[in-house]
Amino acid sequence: MSAPSSTSVAPAEAGAGLGLDGRGAIVTGAASGIGRATARLLAEAGARVCAVDVEAGGLEALATEAGCATIVADLSDPAACARVVAEATGRHGRLDILVNAAAILRRVAIADMDDALWHRLMDVNLRSQFALCRAAAAAMRPHGGRIVNVSSTAAFNGGAKNSSAYAITKGGS
Repeated sequence: MSAPSSTSVAPAEAGAGLGLDGRGAIVTGAASGIGRATARLLAEAGARVCAVDVEAGGLEALATEAGCATIVADLSDPAACARVVAEATGRHGRLDILVNAAAILRRVAIADMDDALWHRLMDVNLRSQFALCRAAAAAMRPHGGRIVNVSSTAAFNGGAKNSSAYAITKGGS
């Protein structure tokens, strides 16, 4: 009896056969974390990715590594969300995929949180998802597409210490 062998799939092969070649995609929160990993995987699978974030430095590095187009935008502004969809659609001729992974986490006790920070969390973590979904749905209407809204386990367990406001916003997404 021989020992089981382990199989490793190269990243470029991981997305092979997914039918993503030439698909237009937007990934928000792409300068780091889940957004960055998602943008890289979609690009490796053949999608034409517009990586979006407020952090220009992280986007530049991603563009170099994965060949993604980049859009620097503050998604707390619904007009910026509409601009992102229009710009990405214009660059790639169509939009097939939207991944809403942008979020901010500020560890502040909820009793100490001021209204300005609460509104910022709501605008980025929740309101931007609606604005992007609305704009993307209109762009996808002629041919269909897929929208993925990334949440967090914090939505279900209340989050870590001093992250209750974040958990509330992720519960909405």
